[in-house]
Amino acid sequence: MSISSLQSISTPQPNTPTFAQNSGSAEPGNSSSSSLKPTNFSNTDTRTESKESRFSRYQSQIQLLSEMGFPNKERNLEALEVTNGDLYLAVEYLARKP
Repeated sequence: MSISSLQSISTPQPNTPTFAQNSGSAEPGNSSSSSLKPTNFSNTDTRTESKESRFSRYQSQIQLLSEMGFPNKERNLEALEVTNGDLYLAVEYLARKP
């Protein structure tokens, strides 16, 4: 598996959330001006989507994660949904949450 094929698969899709720098306001919970927060979310509601449909959406990324040593397809799907399909973030998510 080459880096270029990973990059093409993890390229953000049109509904991928974008991140903006936190303004560092004095609101409670804003401890750092460099923290990131989501500013745009996908219109897809995975709660009402069938499991089969959710797996098919991330089929190629799930296969790649399996080839990378993450064999649990349910966890792979969870990681991809949490990261909106970003393969690099999904790997980080899986590595941090055993």
